[in-house]
Amino acid sequence: MSVYDVKGKNAIVTGAGSGICLAFAQQLLENGCSVVIADLKLRPEAEDLVNKWATTEGDKPTVHFHKTDVSDWTQLSSLWDAALKKLGQIDIVCNGAGIYEPPSSTFWNPPGISSQSEDKVDGSPGVYKTFAVNALGPIRLAQIAMDYWLQNRNVQGNILWVASCGGYLHSLQTPLYFASKAAIVSFVKSLWTVHKRFGIRNAAVCPGAVHTPIFHPEYCRDRVPPETLGLTAEQCANVMFQVLTEEKYGDGNIIETILIGNRESSSVNVREVPMEALYPTVVAEGSHDGFNSSFSLSPAQIKEAKLSETVASSVNTVVNFHQSSLANGGPKQDDFYNLPDRPANLRPGQVLKVQEVTNPAPFSNAPGSSLSRILYATRNFNGTIIPASAYILWPFLPRQFNSNSDGKAPAVLWAHGTSGFFIDSAPSSHRGLCYDNVVPLALAQEGYAVVAPDYAGLGVDKAWDGSDIPHQYFVTPTGAQDTLFAMEAALGAFSNRLSGKFAIIGHSRGGGIAWGAAEALDKGKDTSGSTAFVELLKGYVGTISVAPVTKPLSTPRLFSSYSASIALSSIFHDFRPSQWLTPLGVARQKLMKQIGGGVAVGQQLFFTESQSVFEKRDRYNSSDHASAFDKLGAVGDKPFAGPLLVSQGSEDVFIAATTTNKTVTDTVNLYLNSPLSYVYVDKFGHTPIISGVRSLWMAWLEDRFQDRKNSRGLNKTYVSGWLGDDKHFLGGNGYLQWSGAPE
Repeated sequence: MSVYDVKGKNAIVTGAGSGICLAFAQQLLENGCSVVIADLKLRPEAEDLVNKWATTEGDKPTVHFHKTDVSDWTQLSSLWDAALKKLGQIDIVCNGAGIYEPPSSTFWNPPGISSQSEDKVDGSPGVYKTFAVNALGPIRLAQIAMDYWLQNRNVQGNILWVASCGGYLHSLQTPLYFASKAAIVSFVKSLWTVHKRFGIRNAAVCPGAVHTPIFHPEYCRDRVPPETLGLTAEQCANVMFQVLTEEKYGDGNIIETILIGNRESSSVNVREVPMEALYPTVVAEGSHDGFNSSFSLSPAQIKEAKLSETVASSVNTVVNFHQSSLANGGPKQDDFYNLPDRPANLRPGQVLKVQEVTNPAPFSNAPGSSLSRILYATRNFNGTIIPASAYILWPFLPRQFNSNSDGKAPAVLWAHGTSGFFIDSAPSSHRGLCYDNVVPLALAQEGYAVVAPDYAGLGVDKAWDGSDIPHQYFVTPTGAQDTLFAMEAALGAFSNRLSGKFAIIGHSRGGGIAWGAAEALDKGKDTSGSTAFVELLKGYVGTISVAPVTKPLSTPRLFSSYSASIALSSIFHDFRPSQWLTPLGVARQKLMKQIGGGVAVGQQLFFTESQSVFEKRDRYNSSDHASAFDKLGAVGDKPFAGPLLVSQGSEDVFIAATTTNKTVTDTVNLYLNSPLSYVYVDKFGHTPIISGVRSLWMAWLEDRFQDRKNSRGLNKTYVSGWLGDDKHFLGGNGYLQWSGAPE
């Protein structure tokens, strides 16, 4: 989405006498931006452009040519002064001038020795022309521009750099060129915070091979084979304009642009280059005590939400920790989450987009595993078809069972617990997939393919028409069908890999969703009332529900007033947060939404003071919203497709063991022949229970895929640590944290 409108603005574009930057200058002019072209000379097509746009009529954009050698700092200063005089203000600088290590300035033609070298052997200070044009000149022009913008804070400064894929690759033949572009890449990354701090956008485009005058086919034949697909100048200019104007760029982004395919069919591939690709040893250099984020609450936000200095500092830390945990900058910066065109015959469970191999560099995946991501169609609570995202984690070797020896992988459909409420809380964008070794990585290492929906509203929060997709928190039927439709989409995208047999496992809120999915499979309908999941049921082997939310209003530590009001607002259009929250509570929730706060932010904003300052006393009874929602979010007491394994810890502070006990007992009493196993674990809490009894639920899982019968009715097991009380560590004290320099 474009947030930087170039209309009425003024730009300096170096190197626009030909090639990429000429095409970019034309785009600027066509979008209402006046341009000063800085180059040594104009090629005929550039002269035509200048003649066409050299006008001062009304408010139309205009173009001027200023002869400039960007390696000469005196000429750069003259360029700036002339541009200011002609245009009155400079908003945009595009550093596009460059040379490809010509014979006159190459490392292999030493000054004073090679007759081809034009670099001065006795220069003081000495300088290579290649480095001066490609790196030193652009940095100096950026310095002039930054100084101007810092003195004129009303100007929305924007620096766009034309670097190269050579900025993070290597070449023995042209080391000066590659090193000069590496300098630019590093410099742009070094300025990554100027957007947040000063409002100055800063990003670089790194093209691969491009058919422009800078590349002479004969001279470049050893680096660019004849069969290499080359971008056109116009294709590069299109990407440059996107990087200049779109919201997701401007924060020191390094944007690779290459042509993929073959000569008969090709396409432009655009991706942000991760830090690990730029500097492969950065993590190996040791731990870093900072964050890969520079978030900070504004004074206005702190004042409006009435935050103490301690709480404000804690929120900043929590948000920076979370943002540092996002791969590729999270869904708002990761192109994967951009929607493709809406299919004509859209249906739930339909695959919309497939990323077969997700770059593992930003993730902490298990060795040998492979990550895929998909966009697919699901339904919201009222039955509207909407897009959602999911990931699939593949094992190195698929588990094979007696009943399945076709070489394909059995699948486990994983329903995660509460990760947050807004777009950046999608597990598919989290470096550790949110539950890392606790569930998804452990399953993949056991040979299962893990199909994991983010849930609607997390990852993708806009529909095709631009309308919001709220995350319908604790609305179990929507989470259940998000999960099942993700399985349908995964089977559609990877029928050659998945055997078709699958189990479901979920924890906490996801435990309730997993249970709800088993109920939806039995019912055979989605929230629109349409018949659904009939074919899916044929490959289903059972469900595991760990520490499940079965009755939302009975879990106040999770379903607190602030999260409840988020949930109620997502499905009841007549509900207002002020019905449950005090003015301070409303202000804090507003801040939550502004910053996309997750659970940890909610804990800082709402649980560091008495709940009475946030909650209205008679909130539950102020309307019928609470009782209606409790029925919508509740699971249990209904038929389900079994077998079902439920696991609950006695010391769970989030999910009362008494609530789970009652739900299990009531369900079995209503459906005596339904196969339900209940594992009650002594001393364990909410999340550690998953790892503590992993051997039990993994064995149960294997039995289901082996088609071993599960006895009907209730099969209850009481489990305690075999070494006795006080000899087992029953908590969890490890977590994934960013280590390395900021990306």
